[in-house]
Amino acid sequence: LSQLGEDIPVSSLDSDIQMHVVQTRLMLNQFQDSDLLNYEVMTDRSKMMAMRFLAMLETSFMMAKPSSQAFVTIKMVQLSISHGMSRISPVGFAHFGSLLGTLGNILEGYRYVKLAKQLLGRIAGSNEVAGEVLKV
Repeated sequence: LSQLGEDIPVSSLDSDIQMHVVQTRLMLNQFQDSDLLNYEVMTDRSKMMAMRFLAMLETSFMMAKPSSQAFVTIKMVQLSISHGMSRISPVGFAHFGSLLGTLGNILEGYRYVKLAKQLLGRIAGSNEVAGEVLKV
């Protein structure tokens, strides 16, 4: 991942997770759902590869290192905002919605899970990605 120019924090402190969640929410607050649904498409190949790798880590960390899964989720959403939506972006938004729900932000979490489902119809076009989003 670092060879692709991306890193995820190694800390698993709740305060670090909260800080990154707040940063991501501030990034997302600039956009309406319609803006995100019509957002630019990711074209940088190294970022697209990083997104695929992060999606694989998402599932692995869920089972093996759940305390670090939030950082993978946050990185996927931040990359989508910084570099455009990829066919993997719905996975990040679905997990981000789930993360917000576990932190007590049920309505906001629902918004991002619903957005992930809508993104699937627009940019993903892959049954593989759809299955990952539906698991969340």
